[in-house]
Amino acid sequence: MISSLKLSRGAKKFWIGWSVFVILMLLVILKGQLFSPVTFPVHFNLQIGIDKLMLAVQSVAVYVIFSLIPTRKALALPTMFFLFVWINHIIQIVPVIFGSRLIVTIIYLIFVISEGAFLYALTAMSLNIIDHVQYNDHGNYVFSWGATVWKTIKKIWPQLLIASGLYVISFAIF
Repeated sequence: MISSLKLSRGAKKFWIGWSVFVILMLLVILKGQLFSPVTFPVHFNLQIGIDKLMLAVQSVAVYVIFSLIPTRKALALPTMFFLFVWINHIIQIVPVIFGSRLIVTIIYLIFVISEGAFLYALTAMSLNIIDHVQYNDHGNYVFSWGATVWKTIKKIWPQLLIASGLYVISFAIF
């Protein structure tokens, strides 16, 4: 799955290093509170669902806008932010397992997996746009970029829709 992103060896080392750094920083921030149980009430909140749906749409817009910059390095900024949030949710799995019922743990695991899938879909979409914008020669970079965005979103909209839908619904349950 990672090989489809076509990252260089240096970029892979950077992302692995960044992930390790984030995990260590989050563990330091938690200060040993990692094993104190956390319980979540399970109920569906429509307002949170609508807010998270807007966040998902804004996330797609951010990644599309960052794909306007014709280099893969431009995606480092939004990806680092979303990766930091995702790793924070991954670390919170341990307290949820210790303090919650089985159904809450399963819903939280679905949330974390869908958040990772959504992050992957956003990154793959943006990298696909950046890689293929040169093949659509419309005489102007912005027009070529727009055509590539349209083609890419038409191609991967089911993946984006499923990942963002699971993310929004599972987040609205907590």
